[in-house]
Amino acid sequence: MKPAHHATRATPAAIAAALLLAIGFTTASATPLDTRGIPAGAGGIIHLDYDLFAKSALNASAKKFSEKAFASQGVGDIGDFQKQTGVNPDADIRAVTIGLFKPSADKPGEPQTIVVIRGNFTPAKLVDYAKQLHCPVTTRGGMTVISSPEKKAADDSAADDNGDDDDNARGMAGMIRMGRPGQTFFAGIVDNSTILVAGSLDILDKSAASLSGGGYSPPASFSSFCRREGTPWLSGCIDKELTGGAAAGMMPAGDVKNIQFSIAETGSRLRARALSEYGSAGGATQAKNMFQGLLGFLQMGASQAKTPEAAAQAKKMKLLVDSLKMTQDGASLDLTLDLSAADAAELMNQ
Repeated sequence: MKPAHHATRATPAAIAAALLLAIGFTTASATPLDTRGIPAGAGGIIHLDYDLFAKSALNASAKKFSEKAFASQGVGDIGDFQKQTGVNPDADIRAVTIGLFKPSADKPGEPQTIVVIRGNFTPAKLVDYAKQLHCPVTTRGGMTVISSPEKKAADDSAADDNGDDDDNARGMAGMIRMGRPGQTFFAGIVDNSTILVAGSLDILDKSAASLSGGGYSPPASFSSFCRREGTPWLSGCIDKELTGGAAAGMMPAGDVKNIQFSIAETGSRLRARALSEYGSAGGATQAKNMFQGLLGFLQMGASQAKTPEAAAQAKKMKLLVDSLKMTQDGASLDLTLDLSAADAAELMNQ
């Protein structure tokens, strides 16, 4: 046995890795955007349509990448995870929706999150698996709640791993180390079709309460934005409260009011789009100038490649830069990446 669950760190980076792992293995049917379980007051949302991504040219590349990331943790493989939990990501995960909230006072640089996972699950097996990892299991508001392991349990399991060549012990200890204090998570098993994962009990409770309605509603413009892109397999929007943190890496923040983004494929083409609304035309112009400077810097670096390896990377960078387009319309800045899905897959392999 090698317990190998990937979603134990309730931080944005770890959740992204966990989702990439799930995406990489998914071929199941999915549901469209469903905001139930995302509490009112969320500052943004990200939705993954598994059914569409399963047909994407990027699926195989994502799977390879996620397998490597998973193996690097030393916690077994996806087959072990499936045996222990009864969850087959290929068939059982239907959709994942993430709600983003303002950072807490003690972690100002990390948005708080709620992850709503929809699919087909066997709660009893998940609970047994959690207990093997020394995770506390309680009942709260009708949910079965699995918490990150306490420090002593994590330390004891890690100590058992010292000098032990047994794969099971290595997998267990590696898994427990991922859940040490400071990396707290709470997974609420609502029923056999819904699991909620949050970094705090407060957000978990609010998420459970919003499953019956009255939760988050995306901006009215979000639906029309997505429709313009066909049927994206990834879509999301982030509002002003988060644009200085979570969204700053996507678009220059400045006085940005909100960002909407999507990735869709039509035929053999992939199109990624990020539309930012700024408080003024001047703010959009400033962001556009920053992007143009960045692209110029990348092009200059690519032109100075001196080795075959660097030349190959420079070729890929040129493809990326050439595929980007910026359009400003008053206070709006539209950034699009349009290239063949095969080229996108090749870029991802790097």
